Amino acid sequence: TTAARRGSVSASDTANLYQFTLAQRGNVNAVLTGLAPGTDVGLRLVRDRNNNGLVDAGEVVATTHRLGDRTPQINVQAVEAGSYFLQTFATGDALSQYSLRMSNTGGQTSNLLA
Repeated sequence: TTAARRGSVSASDTANLYQFTLAQRGNVNAVLTGLAPGTDVGLRLVRDRNNNGLVDAGEVVATTHRLGDRTPQINVQAVEAGSYFLQTFATGDALSQYSLRMSNTGGQTSNLLA
């Protein structure tokens, strides 16, 4: 399954959450493109074990930051079935639009990037 979403981060809107469900174990791949030059924007894959929509201790599966011109991306194999979300986040005074693309091999995605 693949999905895409456009968004932005700024000093007043530092994070965005995109929820999805994996029906079975699979691989998750996500990438942020279209970032403004020099901005520090990151991406997290979070397993929402208690389904509260928050990043709680022990729930972060993977995190990546943009370093220089490196494109933030996450590629995780053998992710367990369950509720997840991708979180885009900015640090400092980052201001940027972005395009988030995600794919998985774990069956259906329910509300991904809705």
